[in-house]
Amino acid sequence: MDLRLPGSNGTDTLIEIRGEFPKARIIMLTTSDSEGDIQRALRAGASGYLLKSMPKNELLGVIRSVHAGHRHIPPEVAARLADTWAMTILRRGNWRFLRLIRDGYRNKQIAESTIDCGDHR
Repeated sequence: MDLRLPGSNGTDTLIEIRGEFPKARIIMLTTSDSEGDIQRALRAGASGYLLKSMPKNELLGVIRSVHAGHRHIPPEVAARLADTWAMTILRRGNWRFLRLIRDGYRNKQIAESTIDCGDHR
């Protein structure tokens, strides 16, 4: 399904379909590599998010993989998400972990520091 449908939004349509058919496996196929579009589609239940620029000879394999119950996020889309999530984590005040790593603390010491702060999630 494309994100940009005539007179409709692909993500909204995805939500409607999954509302009626919760086990439906839907792949978004789009030109948009916007982090917001990617996140909305995946949160709405997309089983895959493909860019139309992907090699056409890979498309059938992805469809088969998703049909078999797997999710598919190509590396370039995953990299965009990873960048966003990394910055979100850092914005939440987790700079402390980077400082501990920078200062040469070992994993065990960092873990103990986390527990001492009540920050064990």
